[in-house]
Amino acid sequence: MSLINSLWSWFGPPVDKREEVQKSFLKHLYEKLVQGDYNDIKLVFKDGSTTGSRLCLTALSSYFESMFASDMLEKNTRVVTLPTVSKQTFDDVLKFHILGEDVVNNVNCFLLFDVADMMQLDDLKSVCLRYLNNNLTLTTENCVLRWRSLKKYGMEDLAAKAFQYVVKNADKLSENGSLIDLTTDEYLQVLSHDDLPQKEDDVLRDVQKWISQHNPSVEIMVDLFTQIRFEHVSISYLTDDVIYTAFFKEHEALQQVVQKGINTWYSFHTQMNTFIDNRISGQMLDVVFVLQNSAKLLSVACLSDKRWYELPKCSNKPGTWFAAAVLDKSIYITGGDETQKSMRVFNVWRRTWSRGPDLKHNRCEHCMAVLDDMLYVIGGKHSNTIEQLQLGQDEWQVVGDLGCTRQDSCAEAVGENILVMGGRLDRRVTDQVHCFNTNTHAVSTINIQLKSGNLTRSYLEMPNLYLLHYDGSVDVIHIDDINTRKLRAERVAKYDKYGYHFGFVYTDGSIIVTSKKGLEKLDIRNGSKESVSLRNTQSFSDISGVLHMQIPRLCVQ
Repeated sequence: MSLINSLWSWFGPPVDKREEVQKSFLKHLYEKLVQGDYNDIKLVFKDGSTTGSRLCLTALSSYFESMFASDMLEKNTRVVTLPTVSKQTFDDVLKFHILGEDVVNNVNCFLLFDVADMMQLDDLKSVCLRYLNNNLTLTTENCVLRWRSLKKYGMEDLAAKAFQYVVKNADKLSENGSLIDLTTDEYLQVLSHDDLPQKEDDVLRDVQKWISQHNPSVEIMVDLFTQIRFEHVSISYLTDDVIYTAFFKEHEALQQVVQKGINTWYSFHTQMNTFIDNRISGQMLDVVFVLQNSAKLLSVACLSDKRWYELPKCSNKPGTWFAAAVLDKSIYITGGDETQKSMRVFNVWRRTWSRGPDLKHNRCEHCMAVLDDMLYVIGGKHSNTIEQLQLGQDEWQVVGDLGCTRQDSCAEAVGENILVMGGRLDRRVTDQVHCFNTNTHAVSTINIQLKSGNLTRSYLEMPNLYLLHYDGSVDVIHIDDINTRKLRAERVAKYDKYGYHFGFVYTDGSIIVTSKKGLEKLDIRNGSKESVSLRNTQSFSDISGVLHMQIPRLCVQ
């Protein structure tokens, strides 16, 4: 006897030989099951029947073991009915467990997952889940069913992906009838989304079709109509296809929803001066306008979708040390070392530049504030005065005097007062806070502990007023009551020196600074900071400040 044969007889066959023996045995076992010569039960599927072995089925799953071990009907009749499973799907289950074949594909993945979940086949479920994570294929024909199945089995990330696909392809799902098949909860979820690509007229038309098909309760109809963005529905559609229809006249609750929507329509379009027929163009974006000492003058960073957008250039730039403020739909830029009395206006909605009325005094290194429909310019290198311009008027008015030269300060309107903070007073860094009362035009000082810097920027987010100084220090002024001059200030953080060229906003609990370094997010609670990455990142030289606005997407596209 050879050495190999001796070892085989002593220890059994080698590993590769044992695997071969095992595979051969399992293959024969599968073939005998399929032939059915020795099977002892009947399996009834939704598309036919076959026979099976109780021994193999109990070994396959505790689902069958419990069935045959207890006094269930299947044990006594020896007939197992699986009305939701096809013969082919069950055969794939056997091939996976007995032959070890890779049977999962895009066609049968969800069918196998259903069976695996029902029969407690955890290994098969894991393989199906891994396949879906790597190979989920969505089409307008399958996305609704995929979304439904993924939600059912708690696959939240994949369900969210399928839901986004449903939303972004709602127009195509409307064409192929898939929207009609949505349940009430599913349809409400889709209708509530901001990214529906359809015109709102078409969204409303689909809702009417869905109601006609499902004949839901009035309460559900109201829920559906409440999701319509009536500011994007054309008045002609409302009058021709909604408010004069018999269907609409039957339900007073719907009439109330639509009337409220019509009121919203008029309010929205009074502000917009244009008609937006879909949700995407009308989405309000959180943006930061960056003011620069360059021909470009204005750039805009969209915080909502993490990218920069181009804006028209200003034909006559003001130079350096100008000031700017937001009022209504426009950005107002005053003074500067090259055009010290001028005012330029950028209409954000129309994306156009225009010239405003000239100031009474030269302005450079000054600041601006807004209260109601009034613009204020304050101090600066060449004038101690305060000027006021009411929106719609064509002449500035001198309404106050600081009594001193105040440069590189910031100003915010709090109640009826404008607080002037930081910067330099008669060329020296000051912690003095001036208070200008817009009703009496009196100027006074507030006794408050505030350590300033050569230049200070501000951002008001009631009840707090945030200050970021030249040296990177951050102060917060707590405003206890806008009708009194009771204020409390505290230093909350210290960062690297930003110098003269920066601006910041306060949003979602953090300070976002724009400087030569790009965008940085400062957490003043723990003093940390991190870079904010945006697509098509801009490079800056001399930044004069930033302005924060909420604007429709159409204004940057």
